[in-house]
Amino acid sequence: MERRIEAVGRYELLQDYSGAQMSIRILRLRGGEESVQRHVHNRSAQVYVALVGRLLVERDGEETIIEPYETAEVPPGTVHGARPLDEEAIVANISVPPLAPDDQIPASRLESANWG
Repeated sequence: MERRIEAVGRYELLQDYSGAQMSIRILRLRGGEESVQRHVHNRSAQVYVALVGRLLVERDGEETIIEPYETAEVPPGTVHGARPLDEEAIVANISVPPLAPDDQIPASRLESANWG
C-alpha cells in the first residue's frame, strides 16, 4: 500500500523518500505564490534544511530565517509553516520517525476543532 501524505500548502514535491527510521521530502517553493501552510505533527520531529534560497520558518508564532545549508528544528506538537523569501527556495524536510499520513494535520483543522 502506497503511503499518501496530504499536502499542506502549495509547493512542488521533488522527492519523497521514506525509510524505517526517517522520511525525507525535498520541496521547491516559488516566491510570492507557494508556501508550506501552518500544520502540526503529533509524533514526528522535523528538520528543515535550506538548500537553495532563504526560507522563513514559523514555529508556534516565532519566525526564523534560514539561509542555504542552515537548519530549523520543529519538535512534535509545534504548529509550523514555511515560505520562501527569494524567487525560489528548495528545502529538505526530514521527519523522525517517518511522516505518516495521519500525522500531518493542517492548523485550520485544529482551529475549527477548537472553535466548533
